Amino acid sequence: MIITTSRRPTTRSRNVCKELKDVIPLSRYIVRGKKGMRELIQSAVEKGADRILVVHAVGDMCTLLFYEEWNLLGSMKCSTILRKELGIGRVKPIQEDLPFLLTSSDPGGKDIASLFGAEFKEIDCRSHEDLAVCLHYHRNILDFYRLDTSDEPVGPRILVREVEYAGHAPNN
Repeated sequence: MIITTSRRPTTRSRNVCKELKDVIPLSRYIVRGKKGMRELIQSAVEKGADRILVVHAVGDMCTLLFYEEWNLLGSMKCSTILRKELGIGRVKPIQEDLPFLLTSSDPGGKDIASLFGAEFKEIDCRSHEDLAVCLHYHRNILDFYRLDTSDEPVGPRILVREVEYAGHAPNN
């Protein structure tokens, strides 16, 4: 996954991108500059990525736009709480292809898993010893876990306000 900002980034949107890069396997943060979607897609193809995540932040509110090639998969309106605000230290980025799982029993969990390109399960990922990376979605809170480093969330925490999956209405 290529992670980048909107064309007019804020410091917060850059920080969100950098933190997501550290917790999503095989993801890369690209400084957008004046690149349009055509250049972003070309960069994604060159780097072997199948998705693009564009982060647009205004204050502490964010919109995450998920693309697969030219197709908008969907969007997520949310608030983010960064690692520094949670009192969590930095984690080393994952540069190997590890299983990426989203677990939830809440409505909308499947759509969020699909946007992130994660496998969806209704179990708690923290009980699986063979996993290294997982997302846990509960009560509109999305937490990232790196089970290779800790049993605690490693940030950022995303407070989901609305999810819109291309082709149908929001589930939240």
